[in-house]
Amino acid sequence: MNFYYINSKGERVNFYEEPYLFQSGDLLDYSWSYDSESGFNLISNVRKEPKERKVSIGIIPDTRLSYEERKAAAKSAADRLFDVVEYDVLNDVDGSLFTDSGFYLPCRLMSSSKSNWESGLPFIFEEFSVVSAKNSWIREISKSFYPSAASGSASEYLDYDFDYNFDYSAAAVGVERWNIQHIAPMPFKLTVYGPAVQPRISINGHIHQVFTSLAADEYLVVDSLGNTVVKHLANGAQLSLFDLRGKSESTFDPIEPGNIALQWDGTFGFDLELRIERSEPKWSSS
Repeated sequence: MNFYYINSKGERVNFYEEPYLFQSGDLLDYSWSYDSESGFNLISNVRKEPKERKVSIGIIPDTRLSYEERKAAAKSAADRLFDVVEYDVLNDVDGSLFTDSGFYLPCRLMSSSKSNWESGLPFIFEEFSVVSAKNSWIREISKSFYPSAASGSASEYLDYDFDYNFDYSAAAVGVERWNIQHIAPMPFKLTVYGPAVQPRISINGHIHQVFTSLAADEYLVVDSLGNTVVKHLANGAQLSLFDLRGKSESTFDPIEPGNIALQWDGTFGFDLELRIERSEPKWSSS
């Protein structure tokens, strides 16, 4: 499994290619916290808490370089690594530690201890403490669903021209299924594209509806993690429609995995993004 880090402004460091080399770490280990009552064989309040992990990285420049060139390259690489990871700490935001299976850990690299730098040799070893408040590996997956007025079949992403001349190249008939292999309910982000009138979508029989109208150059985002319903207007303005959400069932309930059934009237298109969370990342990308 390969790892790489992307900070909050998009700068990336690969820990699987020169000059950075992943050495060791407990990134894949996990534990749950819980309460227990003395004298009873019971546990309760099982939960995730912030966790610190360790990762060791070698900074080893190309051995084909001269000795002095390797020393200079090691120093330059150490400086760049520091700048990338320290940016998130100083700005009080998480970066993301990714695996090549598509999962990422929201985290910050909060401390570093170094070895071999004083030897004069052209390589450096660093051990970082990786702290994650979320303490879960995450992967977002998306699928698009199309108005029945178009032709073809649904593909993975809507090809919208964000001058809002929407190009629906595929279609649904108001009834779709999406098979998701996971073991827990999933938070979601639902993006509905206009034109639409009081858009209503049934997901596994659970009704998600917002009592508003969308013009052809507008869209609506329901975010279950943030408990928000936001309408995006053509001029860039945003309106909270929290009070206009359907209230007969919670708009924000997470979606059960499996063979997900979706139904709507077919007059509008939408994207559904699901958030898969695991204690350890999948080992494969499937």
